[in-house]
Amino acid sequence: MNVRIHYQSPASRERGGALGLSAPALLTLLGIGVAGAFASALFLVGGGEEGDDDGRQGEAAGEVMISPTPSASAPVARGRATAAATLADREVSGLPRGFPHSREGAVEAGTTFAATTADVQRMSGDDRLAYVRDALLEPPSQRQLDRDAEEFRRSHSLPSAAERADDSAFVSRCHPELGAYRVAEYADSRAVVDFWMPCLQGTPDASDASAGIGTRWQMGRMELRWKDGDWRVGELSRGPFDAPVEPGEPGDPVTDLATRLSLLGHDWRVYADATEEAPAEPFTGDAR
Repeated sequence: MNVRIHYQSPASRERGGALGLSAPALLTLLGIGVAGAFASALFLVGGGEEGDDDGRQGEAAGEVMISPTPSASAPVARGRATAAATLADREVSGLPRGFPHSREGAVEAGTTFAATTADVQRMSGDDRLAYVRDALLEPPSQRQLDRDAEEFRRSHSLPSAAERADDSAFVSRCHPELGAYRVAEYADSRAVVDFWMPCLQGTPDASDASAGIGTRWQMGRMELRWKDGDWRVGELSRGPFDAPVEPGEPGDPVTDLATRLSLLGHDWRVYADATEEAPAEPFTGDAR
């Protein structure tokens, strides 16, 4: 399948229009790209605008848009899956792979894929291809991946990979340990998992490490299939709700555990290693 990452910066999207897609509708989006999650193209991202094309596809699919049902007294439900992918038993291109044939294994496989999209975009071409071939059921070609990685770099004003310039100052890191997940479906060879997590993104100012680093909230729904001894990503959509769920102060990536679950509603869990501590990266407290 010819898969293309269709990247849109958070500033170019409007809030709303989640695609809780059925398989046929989602396959339409997969023509744009299952690997599009690398750039959050198929995930809901707060603080920006969404492309009209995606919205029309959702309407054409006849999907019912829903919102979470907040509960002020939601108990803190801590799941068994970890944000740090501790169940993985191998690595591909430096990222965890080799997850167990279990509910927790599916969650950790999906979490790793969702949280490391920017890392994959900034890998060398060979490393990126190796990871994508291992993580996806139907990976795109190296040519397509390289082209989309260059689009990602241009979108963030990063030097081209061919320039071999230092782009290490650019920060783009998601923190599932500050988020939550929900297992929507689970069977022996298939799992559907919802994710919600804050991501820090931007380039710090030379005089102020926190300047330029903003927070965005990412949601997504992922179908994974058990194949050849590992969980592999098959389908992606932008999650179960009609708009990104954000806390009262969306620029702050840290929320307490109870608040996360009260925002998201029924059946959501925080990770086994969930924390309420601020991430190591500096940030402005601004939403992106």
